[in-house]
Amino acid sequence: MKHLTRNYWGQFIESDGKFNGLKFEELVQNLLPTIGLTLRATKISWDGSRDFEDQGKKIWAECKMHKDNISFRILSPTLLMATFKKPSKIYFFSYSKLNNNAFNYLAQFETLNKIPIYVFDNYCLESLILNNDNVVNRFFPKFLKEKSYDPFFLDMRIGFSKDPEIEYSGDEIEDPR
Repeated sequence: MKHLTRNYWGQFIESDGKFNGLKFEELVQNLLPTIGLTLRATKISWDGSRDFEDQGKKIWAECKMHKDNISFRILSPTLLMATFKKPSKIYFFSYSKLNNNAFNYLAQFETLNKIPIYVFDNYCLESLILNNDNVVNRFFPKFLKEKSYDPFFLDMRIGFSKDPEIEYSGDEIEDPR
């Protein structure tokens, strides 16, 4: 993250240095209305590999708070359950960046299963947080006191490609070949 460096995430870090996933889920729950979602939290254990859902609209959200980049292996339990339960949409929220391989697999999964997938990771998540004053006040009060910032637009991937050789960059499609 560019602005919300690790110093600001103190309330999400346990005394042993591990991240508090439940606190991160609380943060995400406060962000969901910002993107037009009203999802209910699932139970803490045996949650069907999703942290929030709208059972009627079959929308899922999964939260990941890891120090290292997120690999496909971390996301695969949610995708496996989605293969059987067929949600209408899946949202992933991650403190750290998803690696390129994870995005490639998500693109393939989205294409094959016709389930739209939305990812808010690293900078994208940071932008979502910083554009919500209530969330900043509640979860990152030191940020407001120590730093001023100009609001900036949400940086989001606009789509996935089933062709892992193609990468989206702004409005242009780049082919590395």
